[in-house]
Amino acid sequence: GRRGAEGAMAGQEDRHSWKSDSPLRDDHPSRLLLLHHHWLHLSRHRLFFYIKFAISRLRRSARIHLIQSFEQHNSRRT
Repeated sequence: GRRGAEGAMAGQEDRHSWKSDSPLRDDHPSRLLLLHHHWLHLSRHRLFFYIKFAISRLRRSARIHLIQSFEQHNSRRT
């Protein structure tokens, strides 16, 4: 009986150690690495999108500014 109890305890310990090495745990290095890599990929994609967005916004505002100054120049001439 006692040996069976010890075996059960050892089994629990093994299961526990397996769980602690599982990548599904939040503080597991490989999970952190995965999350970090995923975040890097996301942020790089988002950064690219933001840069594109900013450039298009700048272009649009520059175009509007150019058109306005051109119209002001024209209206000043007449």
